[in-house]
Amino acid sequence: MKKLLLILIALPMIGFGQSWERFISIADSNSYSCVYGEQTQDGGYIITGGVSNSPTSLGSPNDHLFLLKINNQGDTVWNKTYPNINGITNGVCVRQTFDSGFIISAYEEIIIDSIGCHLIIKTNSFGDTLWTKYYDCSNSMLNGGYIEQTTDSGFIAKLNGYIIKTDSQGDSLWSKNFEGISLWGRIINQTSDGGYIFISTALNLSTFTSETYLTKLNSLGDSIWMKLFNYDAAGSVEQTSDGGYIISGNKNFIFGQPSIPYLTKTDSLGNIIWTKTYSFYQGIVAISSSQQTSDGGYISSIWQMDTITDETDILLLKTNSLGDTIWTNRIKVGDSLQDLSHIEQTIDGGYFLVASIEGAVTKEIGKGIIYLIKTDGNGNITSTFLVHTTKTSKAKLIKIVDLLGRETKKTNQPLLYIYDDGTVEKRIVIE
Repeated sequence: MKKLLLILIALPMIGFGQSWERFISIADSNSYSCVYGEQTQDGGYIITGGVSNSPTSLGSPNDHLFLLKINNQGDTVWNKTYPNINGITNGVCVRQTFDSGFIISAYEEIIIDSIGCHLIIKTNSFGDTLWTKYYDCSNSMLNGGYIEQTTDSGFIAKLNGYIIKTDSQGDSLWSKNFEGISLWGRIINQTSDGGYIFISTALNLSTFTSETYLTKLNSLGDSIWMKLFNYDAAGSVEQTSDGGYIISGNKNFIFGQPSIPYLTKTDSLGNIIWTKTYSFYQGIVAISSSQQTSDGGYISSIWQMDTITDETDILLLKTNSLGDTIWTNRIKVGDSLQDLSHIEQTIDGGYFLVASIEGAVTKEIGKGIIYLIKTDGNGNITSTFLVHTTKTSKAKLIKIVDLLGRETKKTNQPLLYIYDDGTVEKRIVIE
């Protein structure tokens, strides 16, 4: 069979692929926890969480909140740590504000008094603290926490079972207590009518069952309606383009036991339109969050541990508007995946998420890692090739890859021929 070779002249500085991954460690950190990140107005990203900088720091006064700013290629622009005085401080969520600064929800454990406090920190665009406010200091268990700026330039935050609405300076306008705890994800949003929607989970430790509550509030925090789902633990909720809501979570949720990721779509009154489960994921599974995408479908990030091998993976699930699977991708991490944040679609149509890896993965004590992932629109992490010139006659071919960076020898498609002199040739071999 005859072959026709087309040499496509490569133009300088043309990149293929819109994805990358970065492994970042701040100082001599032992571990990271509660990591969360999102894209910023300049196309870069902001990340927060807790960092331990002592070999025995889990549960010690050396746990500090950190804030990390990176550019659109994942390179560090600046990072800040906020040393605590009282005990353990962890950042839970960070959002960019209308003034290009940042708002952080966090929690602090005061070791001497054995109490915990929620706090909100406002910074400028360089991460310098403008003000800090403390709320709800009690003996209650602290977990969860999500914040966003509201249309009046104030803030709404769900801090465990405690919801607070503040003005632009963090001063409380009203607060409400609601049953249930909050997991790590988008757990409260302002809705298009100026009210709020939030999700919480009630755990029954005697029966090892859980229930999810979906609650709609008006602008003053008064409950308009509440829906109870008896079989779920929920990780996130957000309003969809049709005025309804998408909920993500895990069925049969018991800590340390196998569970099944699910998506539930409701109408604007919280009535279920459909629920889809994704049982092809095996082992201990925890869905971190889901978000509606620009095509009307949904993207989800999922933490998984194989109960036989103890290996941990990051799973990406893309569905259509009815929750039917379009594609899945697995990012293998080994045995050291600690935390996984929510996932969000980026301005270029790809996806961004943040994870933390325990220090064991580096084979060095005291070296935990922040794992930053930017994928293309199909959930792939690919290499970016800068194409300069066509090859010289003496150059040696190293490998052939497709436009997603995967090594291949297939024909009838554009391929990149990479040579040892740094040149790349784009070809199509037609058979």
